[in-house]
Amino acid sequence: MRSWLFQGVNLYVKNLEDEVDDERLRKEFTKYGNITSTKVIRNGDGKSKGFGFVCFSSPKEATKAVTEMNGRIIVSKPLYVALAQSRGETTTPRTTQNKTLLIN
Repeated sequence: MRSWLFQGVNLYVKNLEDEVDDERLRKEFTKYGNITSTKVIRNGDGKSKGFGFVCFSSPKEATKAVTEMNGRIIVSKPLYVALAQSRGETTTPRTTQNKTLLIN
C-alpha cells in the first residue's frame, strides 16, 4: 500500500493549466507550510489532466492554503482547492460521477 507517500493532509487542486507541473504546484503552495508531496495527474501521453494534489504536514497549514489559494488565478485560470476525499468518502457512486462529468 502506498499510503506512506501521502501522510498528512491532502488537498485536491483542479483547473490547472497544462504547463503547471509538480514543481510549479509546490512553488505556488509552499508559503503556507511544510509540503510533503505534490502531484499533477497526467494521462498516458504525459499531458496534464488539469488537476493534482498537494499534501501538507499539518491540518493548520492545509486549511490556510485552502483559504488563500481557492479562487486564486494561476497562469490564467482560477484554482479550485479543497480537502481531498478518498474514493470511499464521496457521496455519489463513482459511476454516476463519471456520467455527470461526461454530460457537462
